[in-house]
Amino acid sequence: MKALKDGYESVKKHFGVILGMWLPVLIVSLFGEGLLNSAGSGFLSMTNPGFYLFLTCVTLILGTLFTVSFQYGLLKSDQDGKFEFKRAFVAFDGLTWIGIIVISFLVGLIGFLFIFFFGLLAGGFLFSAVTEMNYAMIAVAAVITIIGGLAYLFIALSLYFVFFTYFTDTKGTDDGIFKAFPKTWKLMKGHRWQLLGLLVIEWLIELVVAIVLAMLSAIVIWLVLMITSFGIKVAVGAILGLVVFVIGLVAFVSLTLWFSMTSVKFFEALNK
Repeated sequence: MKALKDGYESVKKHFGVILGMWLPVLIVSLFGEGLLNSAGSGFLSMTNPGFYLFLTCVTLILGTLFTVSFQYGLLKSDQDGKFEFKRAFVAFDGLTWIGIIVISFLVGLIGFLFIFFFGLLAGGFLFSAVTEMNYAMIAVAAVITIIGGLAYLFIALSLYFVFFTYFTDTKGTDDGIFKAFPKTWKLMKGHRWQLLGLLVIEWLIELVVAIVLAMLSAIVIWLVLMITSFGIKVAVGAILGLVVFVIGLVAFVSLTLWFSMTSVKFFEALNK
């Protein structure tokens, strides 16, 4: 698709700057994950679950803020044709970050209520099927689950660019946070399947890369097992393992930047 091609060209041209813009996202994510793992591995999660929940919420909020800010930075940079590291923090200009938090909460609430409703409905039929030995209820529960999944997918695609819409169109208006939802829904009309196709292609690319890395890992393991000398086995295993790790890291970073820029290109094409 054109968005993939354009996204690739932009990342190739501005790779260093875009990588620098993404590093705060990586640092915050690694720090948050390390903090939660450290707290969760001890007695904190059991002795003080309230504080652990607070840490989890803070970590999620910071991760969301820096991720969305990075995406905003890409969008603003691409629109102006000027990529700068400082634009990775554009969401922290003024009160934009508050809007991001509120939108994140509303999106999460919509998703939770939707899943809860269909989960409760399907679970009720499944419970009746087990207790009453009525296997027809299992089919009903399966149908409800499928319908719920498709409806959830439809809503997710419809609101996929709600953060972008808020940033570019409704941020400076009254009730801009809430106006972003219907405006995004309208913007995606007739383009949901295109977005789904793009996401499927991205997933397939990731799958191919994962398979290649798995094959490389298997080859390394096979080569190491073929070596009889323990010292040489350890040295070769360490070197080849490091090579595979570096390849995987480069692939992960490159795909992350590429697909982030692709989302920007797709949105810009919609918003012309």
